[in-house]
Amino acid sequence: MSKAIRYIIILTVGILINSCGTYQLNRTKEFTKLNSSTDLNAEYVAYSIPTKKQETPTSAFPLFNIQSLSDINYFKVNLLDSKSIKIEYFDYKENANKELVFEGKLKKKFFEIYFEKKQLIIPLIVSNIDINRLRIGKDKNDNLVLMNFYENSGNLLIIGAGYSRETPYLFKKSNQFDDFKPFNKNNKWGYKDSNDNIVIETKYDYASFFYNNLAIVQKNGKYGLIDKEGNQLVDFEYDNLELKFASEQTYYLVTLNDKKGVLNLEGKLVIPINYDAIRSNTKDIFNLKIGNKYGFASLGNFIIPAIYSREFYLSRGDRFIKVERDGKRFFLDNEGYEYESDNVEPIKLGFLTMNELEAPILSTKRKPELSEQNIK
Repeated sequence: MSKAIRYIIILTVGILINSCGTYQLNRTKEFTKLNSSTDLNAEYVAYSIPTKKQETPTSAFPLFNIQSLSDINYFKVNLLDSKSIKIEYFDYKENANKELVFEGKLKKKFFEIYFEKKQLIIPLIVSNIDINRLRIGKDKNDNLVLMNFYENSGNLLIIGAGYSRETPYLFKKSNQFDDFKPFNKNNKWGYKDSNDNIVIETKYDYASFFYNNLAIVQKNGKYGLIDKEGNQLVDFEYDNLELKFASEQTYYLVTLNDKKGVLNLEGKLVIPINYDAIRSNTKDIFNLKIGNKYGFASLGNFIIPAIYSREFYLSRGDRFIKVERDGKRFFLDNEGYEYESDNVEPIKLGFLTMNELEAPILSTKRKPELSEQNIK
C-alpha cells in the first residue's frame, strides 16, 4: 500500500470520527470500584454538588429521563440485583412514597442504564447513532456519581453532523450534607442544620433546599421565598414557584392564574406575570409568548412586548434581527428598540429567497410599550 493511499485512509477515518460524533467517549475515572452490591444503597440529596465541570446544580430526576420530578428533595438508591436498580422518593404533592425500577447492567464501577440505544454503522459509508445512557456509581469521597452520556450523530460518506456530551454529576448523602436541609415531620416541612438541630420549625406544606440563601416554601397552596432566618422575603402569593437553572442564568419562574413571570435571585419581580410561556434563550434573554404573539426580555433591563407574529432569538452578539408585526417587517436591536424596515422586496431565485438587502431605518427608532400587548 502506497503512502498516498495510507494517508487518504487515515484522513478519511479522522474525518468520519470527528463528523459522526464521539460515541467512543467512555470515561470511568470519576468512579471508584464497587466493593459490594450495597455500596450504592443510601439516601441522597436530589440536587447535585456544584463542581468546576458542572457549576450549575441540577435535579437527579431529569438524569433518569424524568422531567416532571424536579422539586423532590431526596431520593434513595437500592440496587436490587445485577440487572435492576430501584429509586425511591417522597412525593409531597401526593403525600406518598413512590418508587421507580430501572433495568440495566451492573459493572465493576457502576450500574449502567440505556434509555436509548440505536446504532447503524457501515464503516466508511454510513452511520446513525442515537444514545442516551446513565451510569450510577460512587467517587472516592463516597458521593454518588450520575454520569450522563448523550449522542445523536451520523454520517454519509465523509459528510457528517451530530452532537454528543458526557457529564458527571455528584450527589451527597443526606446525612453528609453540610448546610440547612429540609425535613418532614407529620406532613409539615422545616429545616435542620448539619448537626440535625432544628433551625426553622415545621410549619410549611413544602420546603426546598436553599440556593443563594433563599428557599422556596409553600403554605395553604401558595408559594413564597424565605431566608435562613425564616424571614418571609416573598409572600405566599404564587400558584407555583420554580428555581430554574439555565445555561447562563438562574432565576425563579412564577405562575399565577395560569400566567407566568420571572423573579431574580433576590426575589424581585423583573418580568411581570402576563405571559402564557417564558423560556430562557441565551445569557439574560428570555422569549415571551402571549397567545400566538411573541416578544423577549432582558433580565431586569428591558422588555419587548409580545406583539410579533413569530418567535425569534436575540443574543448579545446580534445588532439587529428581523421580526414581523401586522403583516409588516421590522428590525429590533439588542437594546429593545424597534425600527421600520425599508421593505425592499425579497429577490427570488428559484426556490431561494434573498432579503439581505433590507435594512433598518434608523430615524424610526422607538421603544415598543407593554400596553401594546393583548393581555386577557
